[in-house]
Amino acid sequence: MQLNRPAVSRDTRQLLAIVLIALAVLWVFARIRFPNRAPTANPVPPVLAQLAPASAFDDMVGAMAQLEPRVRTAIVALEVEHRTATRASMPAYRFRDDLALVLTEGDAGGESPEPTVVGAGRLARDRASALTVVRVPGSSPAPAVWTPQRPPSAPRFLVAATASARGTSLRPVFVGSLREALSPIWPGVIWNLPPETGLAAGTLMFTVDGAFAGLVVTHDGHFALVPARSVIEMAERLARADTRPEGRLGVEVVPLTPATAAATGANAGMLVTWVDPDGPAADQLTVTDVIEAVDDTSIATPDHWRARVARLVEGQTVVVSVRRGTLVRTARITAGGVAANPTDPRPIGLTLRSAPRLGAEVIRVEPQSAAFRAGLQAGDVITVVGDLERPTAAAASRALAAGGVDRPVVIGITRAGRHHVLALDRKW
Repeated sequence: MQLNRPAVSRDTRQLLAIVLIALAVLWVFARIRFPNRAPTANPVPPVLAQLAPASAFDDMVGAMAQLEPRVRTAIVALEVEHRTATRASMPAYRFRDDLALVLTEGDAGGESPEPTVVGAGRLARDRASALTVVRVPGSSPAPAVWTPQRPPSAPRFLVAATASARGTSLRPVFVGSLREALSPIWPGVIWNLPPETGLAAGTLMFTVDGAFAGLVVTHDGHFALVPARSVIEMAERLARADTRPEGRLGVEVVPLTPATAAATGANAGMLVTWVDPDGPAADQLTVTDVIEAVDDTSIATPDHWRARVARLVEGQTVVVSVRRGTLVRTARITAGGVAANPTDPRPIGLTLRSAPRLGAEVIRVEPQSAAFRAGLQAGDVITVVGDLERPTAAAASRALAAGGVDRPVVIGITRAGRHHVLALDRKW
């Protein structure tokens, strides 16, 4: 008995043939479109995968590989030494053949010794922004500058250039948004960065096309991107500026807190925490004064203070509006000079108290002192001075005063449960 098998219709056979031919044609097109992909022995199952575009990660890796040669010629890795003798690698942007800009942040706006750029000749530094112009060897054309036609609020990828002991490195950074902000320190608008970008001050930013996008700085307690044209404009101005002696008021200030604002009766301003007894403001200001304005410009944030005071030159006079209790008055203060190479040893600048069975606890460190330069901080406990262990406050003061002139004094300290060794040098 013969079984009746269902016959495959002619239309079905044609349809199957068309599908097979189409798959073969698509496979051929895939080999032409993506010649770098390894062919598969059986082209039918993975044919759609063969046609799919490369992943975004692969695209980004390829873009970075093409971008690196163009950008790297404009980046110079520099070593910046801070007052504590610690060094940090920073990327510098070559905006001219022999000039580069770098952010030497750390004591921006202060009156403490400035960081030193190792291996490069410093031409000029803006103390308010910490932007520094240095001379660098060699020459190389700088990449294009990013000039967006409208505020770049849309999400985008940028490329961050950082430096380490091994040189510079590039990494892609997704920036969800760039919000416009104003800063008294930088010209024009700057762009606040989202906190999740994980960037640090001093990072150079580029577009994925290789154009210089700007410089990452701190602004109002957050990170912001200063547009490339604003950064280069300030660097060019620093390079052209006449070198004039820097001025100082000899004053340290901190922002008001709700508690100190209520105690002083001030709504805004900067609270004076220290006045140099030998400085130009010694007869005009006192600790707990609130500086509300400088030259009729309100001092609302630390950036306003830095923008006005850190750019003073020696002999320049400013009019300061000061609140002391219920009394508001004005004071005229003429900026003094910054001693360059004094012949006397640097003062130790420590206020100590005895910590029984531990050593001497640091209560205060004077700015520009030998202790300040060595990196001592309030709250440190000095456990060793030279050969003296667990010294009292008086013994530590005598030992430090007796040494440190001919050669540094070795000091052992405890800070936040960790032990460190510092060298105090009283030579300028």
